[in-house]
Amino acid sequence: MRRAARKDANHNPLYNVFFTLLAGHVTDTSAFGDGMGDLFCSFGNYCCVVEIKRDEKATYTAAQVRFQAKHATVYFRVENQAQ
Repeated sequence: MRRAARKDANHNPLYNVFFTLLAGHVTDTSAFGDGMGDLFCSFGNYCCVVEIKRDEKATYTAAQVRFQAKHATVYFRVENQAQ
């Protein structure tokens, strides 16, 4: 049985930034599992998956590495609001 996904401390502030910038076109996917990123964002004909990490030292899980390999052109890592 899968345990609940853990969110990084910067998850909610970064979610709010994306939500504001993209006029609400953001879905929190942090609990989806299987390496799916934390946010699914879309605007017009463009979409992307955003993985939120606490800092530059945080590593990907094995599932995240596999998911990113399959969806490399739409998978982005974000650690802070400046990015």
